[in-house]
Amino acid sequence: MHENVGRLSELQARLRARCQELHPHWRFIFWDDAAVDTFVRLAYPWYHKTWTEIEPPIKRIDTSRYMLMHHYGGVYLDVDVECVNLLDSLVDPLPPHSTWVGDYPEPMFLASAPRNDFWLHALHRISRVWREANAWHSTGPQGLNAALREWVLKHGSGVLVPFITQRTEPAFHEWIKNKNNTVPWYELSDMNWQLDSAAAAASGLPNAIPAVWISSTGHSKFPPGSSPGPPAIKFSSPADVSPNMRVGFLANELLDPPGCGGPQLEACRNGWCNTTWPHAYVVHHCMSTWRGRIGESRRRRRRRRRG
Repeated sequence: MHENVGRLSELQARLRARCQELHPHWRFIFWDDAAVDTFVRLAYPWYHKTWTEIEPPIKRIDTSRYMLMHHYGGVYLDVDVECVNLLDSLVDPLPPHSTWVGDYPEPMFLASAPRNDFWLHALHRISRVWREANAWHSTGPQGLNAALREWVLKHGSGVLVPFITQRTEPAFHEWIKNKNNTVPWYELSDMNWQLDSAAAAASGLPNAIPAVWISSTGHSKFPPGSSPGPPAIKFSSPADVSPNMRVGFLANELLDPPGCGGPQLEACRNGWCNTTWPHAYVVHHCMSTWRGRIGESRRRRRRRRRG
């Protein structure tokens, strides 16, 4: 996605071509501003007016990605994302009908089956909050986290699905052995959440998801034993929810191993990073990230000036 394919930088064009070369059997769609507007107007006429009112533009861009995920499904990648390994081995074994994001989800990578209901929840949340919150907290990473937190709180652990991989190479499993995708645990929003393991055990279900533990990733975490501490997600069986309500989380190291910083990224970001992180599926070069230029609604700016 970009305002105009002719305005891609030389590296962005190379990264885009690389993803296509690795996936010739995938349908590839490039979305410019005009195509996105037509898509929203025709596919989501009930949301188009709200979408056109959202400002600044980065918020509309984020929001349109969620509509694309709901309508088409598939995998969304930013233009500054390098494809390292075939995405087939990532998506083929995943439980069907589900939505997949990073364990601290950033909308530079999204994956989903079409018509997953979570995306509609995300759209409704954005319509409530975009005027009062900046892009990071309304439509961007923290906003996406908040929508997932609301979704899991509302529906319980039955909407959570574990990551499964088909990859068997020893080096890959050695690399991910301490990452969250080797065990069924999940971290949502800016707090660590614990599944209600007692309720799960009482259910007698053999595949009940066990308790969550503290991760080393995420933002503004509460340390173990601190107040208010990790809340509990109510237990619900997968049978309590429809398959198209389920969400899963991938270790960010599979999608953004440098975390948009560090000397390793600086050393490779203007070229190829596949030899630096050969086990990742994609690497985010963070060329067009909007961290630090989030933007705010005019209403919020006016309020600050009046204050």
